[in-house]
Amino acid sequence: MTTKKILLLIFGGISAAVLLFILLLYLTLRTKTNDVSKEPPFSNFVSQQVILGNDAVLVNNDPAFVYEEPLLLNAVGEQLFEGVTVAHHLKKGDVLLIKKVVDFTNGVSGSTHTIVFGEVVRTSGSSQSLSFEYYWDTQEIKDNGTGKFTFSFAIPAWQEGPVEQKEVIK
Repeated sequence: MTTKKILLLIFGGISAAVLLFILLLYLTLRTKTNDVSKEPPFSNFVSQQVILGNDAVLVNNDPAFVYEEPLLLNAVGEQLFEGVTVAHHLKKGDVLLIKKVVDFTNGVSGSTHTIVFGEVVRTSGSSQSLSFEYYWDTQEIKDNGTGKFTFSFAIPAWQEGPVEQKEVIK
């Protein structure tokens, strides 16, 4: 082998190693998504219309925090961050259609956020359809000491109060 071939072989090996490292770094650090629409408790209301249990607002979300839809469903009176403005007011009794629920896992911190995607089907005084996303607070998982886990979730905007629901997860 000539020196030129050896140098090309070494350069090719180093280039392949660098590209492999970049690919592995990308696959590790990217945001991972998991559609949980068919899993309880989400399967109980996905693809169904729900009635808004409290007044709410749709806000123009900051572009850095948008997952798929630019409008974010928020409770009335919830603190808005700088740059976030109210786009529409929703009244108790307005109808929402929940399309899907997705878990987004941050590749750096490992934290998971559950985002509900839907649309406002009917609002009082307007027939305009508005797509939105709803940031569902983190679920709380507890072991009751017998090896069974209890999952609790924050009350969503379309629910007036807590609902006791038991699911057996195998």
